[in-house]
Amino acid sequence: MKLAIVGLGKMGSSILEGVLDAGLLSPEEVGVLDASPELTERKAARYGVRPLDLSALAEAERV
Repeated sequence: MKLAIVGLGKMGSSILEGVLDAGLLSPEEVGVLDASPELTERKAARYGVRPLDLSALAEAERV
């Protein structure tokens, strides 16, 4: 995983959409985590990215 986005509010969601829309990274290269597990799962499913937990953050090249 090249990028982990922590926090999926307005800023985190905008970063996620921008990175994917610009083709900078593929969905398989991105992971997401929010304090709300439901939001993490919903955004991961919507964008095809990997839902993360705290232990998975160590795998990311960039957070």
